[in-house]
This record gives sequence, C-alpha cells and structure tokens, in this order.
Amino acid sequence: MSRNEDLLKQALAVDVATSSGAGRAPILALNGLEGADWNRTKVRLARLADGEYFNKIDAYYMKARDLGEYAQRLRDQATVNQSQLMKVQNVVEKVKAASDEARQLSSKRLQT
Repeated sequence: MSRNEDLLKQALAVDVATSSGAGRAPILALNGLEGADWNRTKVRLARLADGEYFNKIDAYYMKARDLGEYAQRLRDQATVNQSQLMKVQNVVEKVKAASDEARQLSSKRLQT
C-alpha cells in the first residue's frame, strides 16, 4: 500500500490543465499500482480478519487495480487528452480516499 500511496500522491500533484509531456508522467505511471501481494494473501486474511476490515482493504485494492488497468490503456494510446487526464485524477481521488480509510482502519487494528 505504501508504494501505491506514493504513486497516488504524485498523480494528484499533477496540474492537468497546464502540464504536458513529462509533466503528465505520474498519471501514466499509475499503471504500476500493485496488488499482487494482496491477491496472494487475501483468502487467508479473509479468514483471520473481521468483515469490515477485510472489505475496506479489498475495496481499496479493487479500485487500485481498476485504476492501474485504465492507466495502462492510456499509456497504450498514441495521445492522451486533458479530459482523460482529469477523469484519471477524479478516480485517483477516490482510490486515495479508499486507501486513507483502509490505512486508518489498519492502524486502529494494529494498536489494539
């Protein structure tokens, strides 16, 4: 989650209205969002964690996966327009909110 968090923050910092070329790179780098570790461990965690905790983390990783796939499709295009970048940032905000919620819940669970 930590590496994904860095990618999300960098993408949110891009001003899509004025950036071009390399300035947009953090948005396209979202294709690197990771979820493989989650996919390998979620069945076991589902048995060990309560439903609310598991569901928050699983929702985050599903959103991150979908965002990563969308960013990959954009990377594969010859050109990316401003409205597509704005759409990505809108989705990034939602994924970041899901990340914040999952991380807060994780922090609470670790403190108890």
